[in-house]
Amino acid sequence: MSDKNVQEVLIDGKIYRLGGYESQEYLQKVGVYINNLLDQMREMDSWRKLSGDERHVLTQINIADDYFKAQKRIEELEDEALAKEKELYELKHQLASLRVQYDEQESQLAKKGQELAAAARTIQEQTEELGKGISAVKRATKMAGNKDKSTDPAKGDADIKAERKKTGRGGTETARLQEIAEDKSLDDMQMSFDDLTANPGAGAQSHERDTQARERKAKKNNE
Repeated sequence: MSDKNVQEVLIDGKIYRLGGYESQEYLQKVGVYINNLLDQMREMDSWRKLSGDERHVLTQINIADDYFKAQKRIEELEDEALAKEKELYELKHQLASLRVQYDEQESQLAKKGQELAAAARTIQEQTEELGKGISAVKRATKMAGNKDKSTDPAKGDADIKAERKKTGRGGTETARLQEIAEDKSLDDMQMSFDDLTANPGAGAQSHERDTQARERKAKKNNE
């Protein structure tokens, strides 16, 4: 236990020695409080009409009034503190619940991230496989083109196409010429028959013309 403090305090113009275990500053505050209270009561008109005992009783009543008001204020502050403490407890509980939810969502996000990474790797692998397949098709197409060119290395694609087109057209023209030749031969045979009927001596001339026609045809085919 601390030592008892004694402090001289001026109250209502007189010096009093106050003792207590509180600090000297606290004892001085008590004296200041009493002096302020007396100053307030002296401002009342009824104060002058009161006797000394009545003034003492009135002073004590005002001190008690201040005490109860302060006590009531303390209770209000305690209630407010209790409500704040309860609110703080609820907030802490909500915070703990939010932390649990946050941890769960973070875990789910991490899992989703792993799934997305795996899906990305799968897509990349499939893309690489597709690229390899496309490259293989290109190589096969290129090899097939080179095989067509190998029959005549001096010819390009354009030359091969032109030759094929020309060959197709030439075949058509040859067939047409053969038809014309056959028709002409029939006409010649008909003319020869008519000549022999009308003029038997013309057979030699017709035979000579046929021979010349065959020679021209053979020469043309050789060219």
